[in-house]
Amino acid sequence: MKFDKHRNIFILVAFYAISRVMIFLLGVRFDASPITWYWQYLDPQLLGGESLLGNLWLLHSQPPLYNFFLGFILNIFGENYTLGFHISYLFIGLILCVSLYFLLREFRVKQWVSMTVALLFSISPSAISYENWLFYTYPICAVLSVVALMGIKLARTHKLSYAVCFLVLTSVLVLSRSLFHPVFYLISVILAVLLTDRAKRKKAIGAGFLIAVPILVILLKNLLLFGFLGTSSWFGLNLAKVSTFMLPDREREAMVNDGTLSEHALVHPFGELWRREEWLAKTEIPIYGSAATDSMYKSTGENNYNHSAYIILSRQYFSDAVSVLSKRPAVFVKAMVHAYGHYFAPSSCYPLVEDNVRKLGVYAGIYEFVFQGSPLMLTRLELALAEDSGNYISVILSLNLLMLTLLPVALIYWSIQVLKRKEDWILIIPVLLIFAFATVAGNTVEVGENNRFRFMIDPLIIVLILVALFRMFAPFHKLCLDKE
Repeated sequence: MKFDKHRNIFILVAFYAISRVMIFLLGVRFDASPITWYWQYLDPQLLGGESLLGNLWLLHSQPPLYNFFLGFILNIFGENYTLGFHISYLFIGLILCVSLYFLLREFRVKQWVSMTVALLFSISPSAISYENWLFYTYPICAVLSVVALMGIKLARTHKLSYAVCFLVLTSVLVLSRSLFHPVFYLISVILAVLLTDRAKRKKAIGAGFLIAVPILVILLKNLLLFGFLGTSSWFGLNLAKVSTFMLPDREREAMVNDGTLSEHALVHPFGELWRREEWLAKTEIPIYGSAATDSMYKSTGENNYNHSAYIILSRQYFSDAVSVLSKRPAVFVKAMVHAYGHYFAPSSCYPLVEDNVRKLGVYAGIYEFVFQGSPLMLTRLELALAEDSGNYISVILSLNLLMLTLLPVALIYWSIQVLKRKEDWILIIPVLLIFAFATVAGNTVEVGENNRFRFMIDPLIIVLILVALFRMFAPFHKLCLDKE
């Protein structure tokens, strides 16, 4: 049955709206509580005040764009901010659903198949739980999907307009999430220029420089005000998690005692400032004249992770991490084994969204068994206990076994296509770029939350796997793909 494009979009919107009503009736509610205590957010009093831009200027722990979004909603909706955030995330979810549909259509996946896949993703426990959680994971997932779509459009048409859209959205990623380092933008500019029509490549280069201005301003600001070059001052804190804090406690203590590591190696990198009172008393901490950087606590009573002390701490943790990696390189290998293990866990297996997952009841378990191949649905705590006790059978049965099995097959297929330049090989390049960067960067600096990091690229993984399967196997090819 053939549908015109506009009718398909209407069906997607209608199904999405109906599904959200049903999800609400199941008891799922939007969780806006992170605004009061999450490490990544400025004090809500500062975000909701008149000096939003001034406070964002002194934000060094994160790129500023997502905090700007938080402040914008707080200023517009006031006490009804939960409603404002919920409406925003519903709209983001709709964009994500529609973009996945168009991504599949770019690879000639039939309309009914593309619609089915997009709708099934939109009602997955992961999509539902992340859509109802005030964190940047869900918006970044939507932006990445649209970035990939613009990249494919550019590869197909070589139009300058798609190059500009691709780079604007890439800059949004860099200004929202520190995982997407400015180097990612530079790589994207190179790709955009190469994919743009030869006659307009100079314009593409000019657009790349112009769009980079906000990124360059943030980099220069952080260098001049805070003494580091980057979009986040937390790099040393994150690196410590995959190095220093992979060491057994006794070994870490011994390295502190013999002077190899600093005293900070005994305190978790994201430990509160009150745990470091002695160090604070003897250390000269820069004062900037704002609660955003000078106050130890937010107005909610929570620790302020944008305090200027964390800039100094991050440098020290970085130094300790370098020492550990040079003397105990095996700890990094251990970290990567754990990171990639967590990478393949269902993204709904994450403690901060598990309350809404539980409200989905038996549906969540059935969905993850049927569509992810996860026979055993564990909470994050249960997964950690299984790991610690050596119950690796339970750990394996709780993983996304379909992805674990099919993703390597799909990557081999696409590698062959690119190397031999077969059948629209150029179209997959933007998808592979985003997938590779997010996977490698995310797993290199994080252990434990890797499945949350992976959720951002789940729609792209779906595209990589399904299109490869549809093309590799003749029955799927005829059933699921349009003729060339």
